[in-house]
Amino acid sequence: MSEVKLPHFVLNRNHTLISKTGLAVRFEKGVARPVQMILVPEVVGIGAERVEEPQGHEREELIKAAIEDLVERNSSKDFNAGGVPKPVAIKAIVGFQPEADETKKAWLAYQAAKSE
Repeated sequence: MSEVKLPHFVLNRNHTLISKTGLAVRFEKGVARPVQMILVPEVVGIGAERVEEPQGHEREELIKAAIEDLVERNSSKDFNAGGVPKPVAIKAIVGFQPEADETKKAWLAYQAAKSE
């Protein structure tokens, strides 16, 4: 059984986040904390910064999940003129800014999956 590596975030103040999901995470100023994947958008929303950027498959999955959130939200501010999600909109959800080619690749994969 493989061990799941949770992303770590750091906050510039002491704060306890109590999520709408019922989960909670306590931050101490400047101390990195592991965060459940479901809490990442809320943790980024309070200003926490990711300590390390994800790599490989984990990174792709986070970008895909962010795209699904953006499509569900359906705000024109989150998409460019070509209809592709803006990397900065993805950053607001996952805590890191993907490269434009990563975003386009994930967007094309999302569209292909939805058309099946």
